[in-house]
Amino acid sequence: MSHRPELKLLYKMAKLLVISSVLFVAFQATNLHASNSQQTFSQNATTEIACVNFVGIAPGTNVEGLGTIHPALNIQTEGTTGNAVAIRKGHSEAGPADAYRSNEIYNNGISEMGGFAVIMGEEPDPITGKMENHKYQFLINNGYVADYFTIRMLDFGDLNPSGATEHSVTLVAYDKEGMEVDRDPLKPLEFTSDGAKKPTTGSAGNLQITGDATKAKEGQPGNYVFKISGSNIVRFELQFSNNLDDEGSSDPKFGLTDLCFRPILETRTGLSCVDFSVLKEGQSVEGFRTLHPNINIQTPGTAGEAVAIKDNGEEKWSAYVSKGIVNNGIGDKGGFAEIMKRDKDTGKIPNHNYHFQIRKGFVAEEFSIQMLDFGDWNPSDAPEHRATKHYVTLVAYDSRGMEIDRDLLNPLKFTSEKKEHPRSGSAGDLRITGDASTANPGQPGKYTFSVSGSDIVRLELQFSNNLDDAGSSDPNFALTNLCH
Repeated sequence: MSHRPELKLLYKMAKLLVISSVLFVAFQATNLHASNSQQTFSQNATTEIACVNFVGIAPGTNVEGLGTIHPALNIQTEGTTGNAVAIRKGHSEAGPADAYRSNEIYNNGISEMGGFAVIMGEEPDPITGKMENHKYQFLINNGYVADYFTIRMLDFGDLNPSGATEHSVTLVAYDKEGMEVDRDPLKPLEFTSDGAKKPTTGSAGNLQITGDATKAKEGQPGNYVFKISGSNIVRFELQFSNNLDDEGSSDPKFGLTDLCFRPILETRTGLSCVDFSVLKEGQSVEGFRTLHPNINIQTPGTAGEAVAIKDNGEEKWSAYVSKGIVNNGIGDKGGFAEIMKRDKDTGKIPNHNYHFQIRKGFVAEEFSIQMLDFGDWNPSDAPEHRATKHYVTLVAYDSRGMEIDRDLLNPLKFTSEKKEHPRSGSAGDLRITGDASTANPGQPGKYTFSVSGSDIVRLELQFSNNLDDAGSSDPNFALTNLCH
C-alpha cells in the first residue's frame, strides 16, 4: 500500500482545527407530527476531519468512553486487563503512563498531539504462558457515521517476549450490520522475525531499527500509519495476530498517536427542536401540551419545578452564571432548569429528578438532550463532605418498566478534588471543563445525552455521587437542545 505524506499536513491543520460536533437531539414518536419549526439534518452536516489532541489530557488519564476525547468517538479496549490512557513523550525514568522506550526516552516519537496506549507488562502470564492481548475498538456515537479514519502505530516489533516468528496487524472498518467496509492494508501488515525477545532478523530487517519508534521509516512496523475510508462506518478494530496466538499482539509495548477521523451526522428528516423561548422566563415547562402535545417534562418528588430560562436573562431565573452572564450558552431557543436554593432550615440543596414521559398511545425511538454547566460547582452538604465522584446518565424505559437503553452504557462519570470549585480530577480543571462557555462538547459542562430503541415511553436523567446515590453534585446547571 502507499503511505500518507498528507497526514503531516493534517497535524499542522489540527492546531487550527476546532474539533466540532454537530449536536443532534432527536425525539420521534409514532404518527407524531411536530408542532414546532422543522429542521432537516443533512448527512454532510459534519465534513471536517477531527484530529484528537491528547495533550490536553493528563498522562495516565483514561481515554476510554464516549465523549472522553470527542463527542462522536468512543475508544474501547474490551477484553484486555488494562485501560487505554493518555501518553506523551517523557523522560528516561519509567512511569505509570509509559508505553515503550526508544533511545532511552519513554514514548519517544509521539507526535505533538500526544497519544494513548494500554500499559502492559513485558512477560507472559506465569500460569497461561500467554501475553496480555491488545483489543482496540473505535466506536462512532449513535446518530453519526464516519467515512475516514487514520491512526499511527509506533514502536511495534522490536520487542517479542512470546518468541513469535510471524506477526500481523490490520485496521478493519464495519458498518451497522457488522459488514466489513474496508481494511488497511488490504493484506495485513505482516512480517517475520527470529524468535528472540529482541529480534534482529526477518522479512522486516533488523527490528531493533525497523520496529523502533524513532528509527523506523514510515511504513515499517515501528512507524506505521493505518488509513480507512468508506461510507456508513460505525466501528473500527485494530486487529493483531501471530503464529502463537490468533488474537495476540506479539509486541505488548507500543503506542498509538495521530488519531484523525471525520464524523458525519446521519440523515434525519422531519425533526424539530423544542423552542423554549416561546415561554416567558420562569414559566413552567412541565405537563403535556405545554411545549408539545405528546411529551411531558416532569420533576417528580423535587422541591422545585422546571421553568423556561434564557441566555442573558433575569437574575432570579438564573440556573447558573458563566463568565458573568446568566445562563450563558443556552442559545436562541432557550432551555429549562429547576432553580435550586439551599434549604434555610437544613442547609441542604434539594436533588434534581428529571423525567420525560411519552403520552399514552405513543412511543419514542430516539431522544437526546444537552446538559450545560455541570461540574464547576460542588457544594454538597459541608466542606468536609464534598463529593469527589460524579455520575450522570440518561436511561430509557419501555411500557413494562424495562430498561431499553442508557447513554454511554455506563454513566458520564468523572472524579474531582474535594473542593467547592474543583480544579483537578479525571475531567481536568472543572472551572473550565465544567463551565458552559469554556467546556468542549463531550466534557461535563457541555454534554449531550442520547438514547435510542423501540417502545420507549419514559426517560430519566439520573444523578449520583459518592455521598448520595440519587444526588446531583452540582445543583446549578441547565438543559437545552431537546428536539423531536
